Amino acid sequence: MIKRGQIYYIESNRQNMPTDSEQYAGRPAIIVSNDKNNKYSEVVEIVYLTTQPKNELPTHVRIRSSNRVSTALCEQVTTVSVSRIGDYVATCTDAEMMNIDTALVISLGIDFGCLENAPNSDEHNEDISNEPQQSQNSDESCNEEYIKVCTELEVYKHQYEWLVDRFLGRSK
Repeated sequence: MIKRGQIYYIESNRQNMPTDSEQYAGRPAIIVSNDKNNKYSEVVEIVYLTTQPKNELPTHVRIRSSNRVSTALCEQVTTVSVSRIGDYVATCTDAEMMNIDTALVISLGIDFGCLENAPNSDEHNEDISNEPQQSQNSDESCNEEYIKVCTELEVYKHQYEWLVDRFLGRSK
């Protein structure tokens, strides 16, 4: 079964040629959809890997688990048919997946509810169109850091709970 965090070679689909900065298929990608989806659906969500030099962005994650050191492009989540899943390459480490989760949260702008007091909350942004660009960028950077911290906290919480369950013999 295809599992979240595994890296597979994605076969190209000649019908849908990418444009601009979209990534071409015919390259490795990390499965990022959840395992229940991966078990029952005919499509999976992926993020492609590239070995080309990329700017450091909060949505780029360094991956060393694949055959070559690569960058996961988490700002380009793509849905592909399972029929295009090719050869298995490797599985990401827990640390790599934690970084991917953080990058996906930032890329998709997911709010876990812990962001009520975040610097970029709705109350704070009622009318930012008249603010200088530098201030807005500072707020966005601060909000991204806050999201990252909240995401890491959730991941650590789940890892802690898993370790306690395992230690106490309650593994699932």
